[in-house]
Parts: sequence; C-alpha cells; structure tokens
Amino acid sequence: MKRFVIGFFTFGLLLALVASLHPGAQSIWWDWQGLNSQDMVLKVAVAAVLAWWLPAQRDRVNYWSFNFLVGLLIGSIGLFPIRAIHFAGMARWPFLFLGAAIPDLGSVFWNTTQLSPLFASCVIPLCLLAFLISHDTLKWLVLGISVGVTGFMIVAAFSSPTVIWFSSDFWSMTFLLVNAVVCAISTRLFFSVATGD
Repeated sequence: MKRFVIGFFTFGLLLALVASLHPGAQSIWWDWQGLNSQDMVLKVAVAAVLAWWLPAQRDRVNYWSFNFLVGLLIGSIGLFPIRAIHFAGMARWPFLFLGAAIPDLGSVFWNTTQLSPLFASCVIPLCLLAFLISHDTLKWLVLGISVGVTGFMIVAAFSSPTVIWFSSDFWSMTFLLVNAVVCAISTRLFFSVATGD
C-alpha cells in the first residue's frame, strides 16, 4: 500500500510538471461526468462475484492482495481517475489510454465507441496467464485482470454491445458471451495452478 501511495503522488507530480512545461496548459481539472458510474459499479460487482466463485479453493486466494485488486480494476473498469484528468491545451488520448480497462483499449486506439474483437476477448488474459502464472507475485495481477475482463465482457454483452466487424447486437453479444465463458473456464483452471490444487 505504501508503494501505491508513493507511486500515485509521484504520478501526480509528474503530470503537474508536464502541465507546467506545456505552453498552452493553464489549468488542470477533474471531469467525473464523462464516467458512467452505474456501468462501472456493475462491472466491479460482477467481477467481485466471479472472483469469489471461480477459484475452487477460496481459502488459498488472497483477495486483498494489492496485485489482485489492481488487476481486477485494470480488467474491469481501468484506472478511472486517470481518465477524469484534464489538462487545458493537452490531448485527451494519453489519459484515456492509461485509464482504460483492457477491453476498452481498442476504442482508444481507433477513436470509436465500438469494442475491438482483439481487446474485448479472452486473447489478452489467456496470453498473460500462460506467460506469468508461474511468477510468485505477478500471477495474482494477471488472475485479477482475467477475472476483471470476464466481468467486463458479461456486463458489456447485456448492454447493447457493438463490436467492430460484427453487423448486429446479437452477434456482438454472442461473441462477448462466448469469450467470457472461455475466459472464466481458463481462469478457474489457472486459479487451480496458482493455489497448488
């Protein structure tokens, strides 16, 4: 927790320094109205239920691990306070990118409201799990990310989803739900590996 607080204040000082160096930047403010709080609460709630339900041995999972909680946020709603930061005269995309959840990253790259089938799928969580599950501390980060992404896809599937290259809501919903199921099953198996079952 100490490292997180130090890192957060260091990041804030770095942003203030960048703002002071930028000639057009005269002010910094937070805009919380651009964030959909109901959607974010729903995604975190679904991710929390999945975090409790997916592991076979719940007593071996440290739910309050800093890495696990950060992974859960990165996978489900992103580091949303960064998205709310505004600098006068500065581009918004770096803050949108740093504060976005993994499934939303494609929207930032292509400047669209539609989800990308690469980012809003099980591909990134499965790759992270495959490469980092044997690491002592990073395994909890990637397990959190995988649970968060699964929660994101479940909520997105039932909220009029639009995925690039899919012509209708039905196919977008099907794509998201199939990927959520694959991600949930894989995460359950990787939980078993992480907890030594």
